Amino acid sequence: MASASAQGRKDTAILHRTPWTPPVAKGSEGIYIELEDGRSIIDAMGGAAVTCIGNSHPQVIQAIKDQLDKVSYVYNMQLSNEPAEELAKNLVANSKGAFDLVGFTSGGTMEV
Repeated sequence: MASASAQGRKDTAILHRTPWTPPVAKGSEGIYIELEDGRSIIDAMGGAAVTCIGNSHPQVIQAIKDQLDKVSYVYNMQLSNEPAEELAKNLVANSKGAFDLVGFTSGGTMEV
C-alpha cells in the first residue's frame, strides 16, 4: 500500500475518504468553523443538530457536561439511559400517533 506522502497527503495519518487532505477544524461557534489556517467558513455540512442549534451552544455544552458527571456512555443493546428514555417518550408523544417506539442509531439509517 502506498504511503500517505506517495498519495499526495502530508501531515496526516488518516486515510481520508477524499482525494485531497481536508482542512483541519480548530474551533466552532454558531454556524462558523474556524480552520487551522485561520479561515472561518460556514458549516453547511454539520448535520441536523448543527442546523438546529449551531456549534458550541452553551446550553448544549452544559447538558453534555452534566451527563458526563452521571454516565458518559452505555451500549444501547445492553443498557438504556435517562436522556435516551426521555427523548424517546417525547418523540412518541409528539408523533401524533405515527409510531409507538423509536430506535436510535449513529449512522442516520435503521434497518427493521
